[in-house]
Amino acid sequence: MQKTLNSYKIKRKKTNQNQNKNQNQLNNLNQNQNQNQNQLNKNIPLFKSRPEKKRKQLQISFNSNSNSNSNSNSNSNSNSNSNSNNKLSIQNLKISNLTSENQKNLIQKIKETIIAIQNEKPINYNLEELYKATEILCIYKKADYLYNQIYQLCEKQKEKDYIELFKLSIDKIQFIQVINNKWKNHCVQIKAISNILLYLDRVYLSKKNSEIKSLWDMGLFLFSKFIIQKQDVNQKLFQVFLILINNHRIGENINLELIKDTSQMLSILGKYHDYFEKPFLIQSQIFYQEEQNQLFSNFEISHFLHHVENRLQEEKNMAINQLNKSTLPSLIKIVEDSLLKNNLLKIVNLGFRNLCEKDKFQDLKLLYQLFQRVNGDDLVLQNFESFITYKGLNILNNQSNTQQETQIIEDFILLKEYCDRLIKFCFSQSPIFNQSLDHTFEMILKSDHNKIARLLSKFIHLHFTLKQNQISEDQLEKILDKTILFLKYIQSKDIFEAFYKNDLANRLLMNTMNFDSLEKQFLLKLKMNLGSSFSKQFEIMFQDVEHSKELNNKLKNELKENQKPNFDLNVKVLTQGFWPTFPSINLNLPKEFIENQKIFEKFYMSHHHGRKLLWQNSLGRCIICANFIHGKKNLDVSLLQAIVILCFNQSSSLTFFQIQNLTQIEISILKKIIGTLITKKYPILKLNQNSNSNLNNNFSENDVFSFNEKFNHKKFLIKIPQNFSIKNEEKIENDKIEKKVWENRQYQIDSYIVRIMKSRKTINHNELIKEIQEQIKSPIEIIDINKRINSLIEREYLERDPNNKNIYNYLA
Repeated sequence: MQKTLNSYKIKRKKTNQNQNKNQNQLNNLNQNQNQNQNQLNKNIPLFKSRPEKKRKQLQISFNSNSNSNSNSNSNSNSNSNSNSNNKLSIQNLKISNLTSENQKNLIQKIKETIIAIQNEKPINYNLEELYKATEILCIYKKADYLYNQIYQLCEKQKEKDYIELFKLSIDKIQFIQVINNKWKNHCVQIKAISNILLYLDRVYLSKKNSEIKSLWDMGLFLFSKFIIQKQDVNQKLFQVFLILINNHRIGENINLELIKDTSQMLSILGKYHDYFEKPFLIQSQIFYQEEQNQLFSNFEISHFLHHVENRLQEEKNMAINQLNKSTLPSLIKIVEDSLLKNNLLKIVNLGFRNLCEKDKFQDLKLLYQLFQRVNGDDLVLQNFESFITYKGLNILNNQSNTQQETQIIEDFILLKEYCDRLIKFCFSQSPIFNQSLDHTFEMILKSDHNKIARLLSKFIHLHFTLKQNQISEDQLEKILDKTILFLKYIQSKDIFEAFYKNDLANRLLMNTMNFDSLEKQFLLKLKMNLGSSFSKQFEIMFQDVEHSKELNNKLKNELKENQKPNFDLNVKVLTQGFWPTFPSINLNLPKEFIENQKIFEKFYMSHHHGRKLLWQNSLGRCIICANFIHGKKNLDVSLLQAIVILCFNQSSSLTFFQIQNLTQIEISILKKIIGTLITKKYPILKLNQNSNSNLNNNFSENDVFSFNEKFNHKKFLIKIPQNFSIKNEEKIENDKIEKKVWENRQYQIDSYIVRIMKSRKTINHNELIKEIQEQIKSPIEIIDINKRINSLIEREYLERDPNNKNIYNYLA
């Protein structure tokens, strides 16, 4: 296209050279026109857009003043005049009036060209000529007439296409393919026509109001009117379209490009939402409602969850790749509502617990993600709590079937670990699920908090007393870390403290502490989690044991040879008040024992003036060298067992009455001690065969016992347990500890009540109960608080208001 100019001047040196240049430009123009003609004949609408501004017609006029007889001796003025006359000037082209015959010819050219494009035939005119014809008609105000002629031609062509469409004997799939082919051809034709009539489209129609459509919009309107909007066409088209999508959903191989092309056609024509989307969504809802019924008729939760995930992904891909993206939210909502939202309760009731028990973490993670899409994560949380409660109550109810009570603690720790893994891998480490786990564990253990606290202490004690060949330090450390985490769920921490103190004292005094460093590490963790006031007494117990070792070393170093005990003596001095209260047992000690006790007392008082020592005979242990027929053995026994065995140094056989007279041990305790010495595993003593007593410790005064000289054992050092842990005895001891804890709680409640009343002076009953429950950490029942209030009223610390019995007044 030539560059648009108003006027310009070119210096002309040689006329022949300029004429040759002009001839070359015309040749190039003709060549470009031939190329454009070839492109159009190939039905490839590749036309360059023209500039928006108005084109001006230019006329080139040559005013040459050259003369063969010119005077060579012209002066300088004549030369300058000659130069000014030898210039090329371009002026606006003046077009003569448009005759009716010319108008008819121009319109005929355009109509022939449009018909040729519609029939896919070669064009007989070059593009420049057609563009110029359109421009002339528009300049002479024939644009309306030209537009109407084009409209009629296109309208006639679409009517023809509609008639031909139903002359074809084709199936439904071929029908939709034919529609798409006609649509593609129609788009190519309209683009070609728009390029040829670009002046009409860009200059004339742009000045008109919006009621007159552009050539492209006119083409869309006519295709929609005569093809898509025809009832027999659109019914068949959308029926086939929905069938294709339905077949794709049930797994049949279909031409997805056909769905994509049809969807794009409807979107461009503006008929997608009204003509297709609404019936498509209705059909989708019906489809997934039927599929939901099939899935739940033979429900398997893992298959169901993966099926829903696949459906959501398939519908998303189809909406993005084949349909219109605007359909995606509505389509996904239909799938979510039909398969998930309307069946949330049914899904979790049928399969959640099953997934948890079978460790199907991936399926649980998928279930949680799907439920989050429809705001169903609260229901997952509720079922998670229900699962924990179900497993926890099973552990508590099945305790009678377990070999050891401490198995309850181990089972709860395993349950806690499992729930932690569930939260981490399945529930995205949700803080809400962690809080729910803590709350649910507290509620489960609250039902029997005293027993759980006691068993937790026993569980720790059993692991600390294991030998190093039974468990490694790393394994034990991991177990202890888990118990520390589990300890936060124990409400009766004072019960745990009391039993742990007893067990720790047992390990320290009986030399059964096999992991000293881990014991101290565990004490530090208790201090970090429960406070220094909780661990202070345990620290003092460790200090007493360390201090006792130093005392025993000093005793050996300071005493002279003739002053030393006649056997090795190892004494542990315990600070009263920080250790458990041990029962006092009266007995008749051998002379050697009494002498050694006096030696230690004299040594201790020389270093610690004003103190008093109380010997706890029930905690002592001895190693006795015993002579048997098969050789010597060292017997590791308690002090009470040692005194009974030493009685047989005086006689090889003694009656029960004689043993009791020599030892002065209480009869009930003596029976149990003798019972530990006549067991099948450690038969140190023998019961006379003529005795009428059985082996259940129901001995009579006349039962005769003798020293078993034939006893033999593979070990040299034999530790004989002092098995007083009969269930009834153990229960009595446990009840004593719990009773003592409750007495301490009473003092604690009293102090809280007095403190509150002293600050408030007057308070309502319900407010007082509420404040006590907020301040006290131990689990206290309201009935127990009421008892303490009545006790304080009796002791005149407070009184009821005369006018209102629910109000208390503080008495100074």
